Order: sequence, then C-alpha cells, then structure tokens
Amino acid sequence: EVDVTHGGKTETLGAEVLLLAAGRTPATADAGLEHAGVERDGAYVVTRDDALETTSPGISAVGDLLGPPAPARANSAFAEGMLVAERIAGIDGPGIDYAQVPRVTHGMIETACVGLSEERAAAEGLEPRAAAIQTTGVAMGLISGDPGLAKVVTDGDGTVVGVHLVGPHATELIPGAAAVTSFEATASEAASIVHAHPTLAESMQELYLALSGRPLHHR
Repeated sequence: EVDVTHGGKTETLGAEVLLLAAGRTPATADAGLEHAGVERDGAYVVTRDDALETTSPGISAVGDLLGPPAPARANSAFAEGMLVAERIAGIDGPGIDYAQVPRVTHGMIETACVGLSEERAAAEGLEPRAAAIQTTGVAMGLISGDPGLAKVVTDGDGTVVGVHLVGPHATELIPGAAAVTSFEATASEAASIVHAHPTLAESMQELYLALSGRPLHHR
C-alpha cells in the first residue's frame, strides 16, 4: 500500500501485483537483416548518416530499430519516418536533434523535459545557469492547488538550452518550451512572449524573466 496525494486529497492505494515496464528491445535477431547487408549493433540497426540510411544503400531504419541517442518514442519515430520519406522523395531537410525531442511521462504526476539538463550542459562546456519555481507560485497554480515544479536551464550566453517540468499538465506545456529551445531563443527573447493569464505556462515566463535579470515574482 502507498499513500498518494492528488488535488489536495490523500488516499491509500493498494494492489496485489506491481507491473514494472522498464523498456523494450527490438526483435531483430531472426529478421534476416544480414542477408540484406544491414549491420546491427546488438539488437539495434546501425545507421551511417543523419538520413538514417543503414549500411545497405537504399534501406533506412526508423523507430525502435534505432539505438541511443534516439529515444524510442512515438513522436521521434513519426519524425524519423517523415524524414526518410522526404529524403526518398528528393526533399532535403535537417536531421533530427534528439535533444529537442520532448520526453514525457504520463501518470498521476506528469513529467516532461526538453533540451539539456544542468549536468549535460556542464559536460558540454556551456556554463549552465538554472532557475526553478513551484507552479503554485503563479495564479493558475494557486487556483488548481496541485503542486508542480518548473525549471529552466540556460548557457553562459543566456540561450535557453533546457526546460524541465513536473506536475499538472506538464506534457501539454512542454511543446511551447520545445519551440524556445529548438529555435535557440535567449531567456530575454522567451520572456518577451506575452503568456495567457492565468495559466501554468506563466511559471516558465517567470523563469525566463529571472534568468534574463528581470525577475517579477520569482526570488
């Protein structure tokens, strides 16, 4: 049994069986890929360029066949499929920056992130700065009463390189953050976007303002 608090109320949940789903592995061992000249790295298919072409010219791989850094999620698989289809049709375009693919977890408590963590940014020599705020620090957070946390990471030049959310509607809020990180906006530029009020998204605007040296309510 475990006590869970949601919506200001605490209830005890009990179960006889706990299912832990800890990932999946592509079933390529008996697919006969070697007969087509497609190399594997363990269970994953090897690709040789950002067009996702395999070691056999004309054959590409997408989705769960790809190993890290591909996140094995539906949204990245859709993007990979569109990329390959467009390359086949002669339409050239950029490869996929997997750091900019939102990672989300749905549940009673939602989590979502895009871009880099402080640790990853530091490892890449970006001199990260970060600010965090409880979502109950903005009007909609007070109205809903559900706790949450927002965190924004910038590099030394003030460019937003990561956004991390925990709490209500995190999975719905992350696409807006992904636009900020994908287009390499600075905290000051992101802060200039007028957010709807009252919304939970204002928590990120508070952080953009704070990281650009113009804090409003954030301390």
